[in-house]
Amino acid sequence: KEVAKRDAALGHFVNGYIAYRDKQFGVARRELNEALALATSTNAKILILTWRGWLSQESQQYGDAFDQAAG
Repeated sequence: KEVAKRDAALGHFVNGYIAYRDKQFGVARRELNEALALATSTNAKILILTWRGWLSQESQQYGDAFDQAAG
């Protein structure tokens, strides 16, 4: 919650990362998608896309994982 107060996109990223680590892939995907929609900096977008790609690979959604890698 504290992170989200300072940066909404980063707050969603943190929630998505935690959900990913807890293997709650649906929640993680929703949070990372929301983070990407709110991200304004290139660095934030790269971070979010990287984790979204790893999430897609972990959840065996390989087509989406390759799409993340391609940019």
